[in-house]
Amino acid sequence: MTIDVKTAAQMLRAQDNVLILTHRRPDGDTVGCAVALCRALRGMGKTAAILKNPQFTPRYAEYLAGLTTDAVQSGAWLVSVDTASPGLLLLGAEELAGRVALAIDHHGTNSEYAGATLVRGDRAACGEVLYEVLLAMGATITPSVAEAIYVAISTDTGCFRYSNTTANTLRVAAEMKDFGADTYHVNKVIFSTKTLARLRLEAYLIDTLELRAGGRVGICTLPEAVLREIGATE
Repeated sequence: MTIDVKTAAQMLRAQDNVLILTHRRPDGDTVGCAVALCRALRGMGKTAAILKNPQFTPRYAEYLAGLTTDAVQSGAWLVSVDTASPGLLLLGAEELAGRVALAIDHHGTNSEYAGATLVRGDRAACGEVLYEVLLAMGATITPSVAEAIYVAISTDTGCFRYSNTTANTLRVAAEMKDFGADTYHVNKVIFSTKTLARLRLEAYLIDTLELRAGGRVGICTLPEAVLREIGATE
């Protein structure tokens, strides 16, 4: 069943115990949406948590701190964010697909696996959709909620460089700044900071790059042994 923003907001307001699901190989959009929704719900006096994703990376640890849970309570109401199909749910949670009551997404290809689905395919990031829902809920947009939404929309637009960036995207980003989001910190951590392993990996790829077709085609080979030596994860 496809629903609108107002209905999604009403459904969330009616719940007191919400468990939020992210997608596998989690990016900033799914993490940012989960964090923003969880903090907003808690701010309304509700019980809310994010199901721990085994693929969460240290890059988003500061935002997820204190919000995750390892357990799925029997009475929890499940919401997925930025997840277009059940096969994309976090690893180990595939059997929960049939229990997802609400999916909030921006992918036009959403398979509508949830009991109710809110999809805005015209939005560059799920964070834009979630922001509309939070406003409709009457939730308080605290600086931490705003920063999480900024993480969501900035990462899914390549810090507003990708062609999917719209005027609405930029307006939402500006509003998050007005709400107190520390955009400098987000941009530094997410876009300007690299681990030593990543620097070594990039150095290896550049050093072993093979050019073909007059430099128009580049080929890189990355053996697993090199990944282990560098200390990079998959």
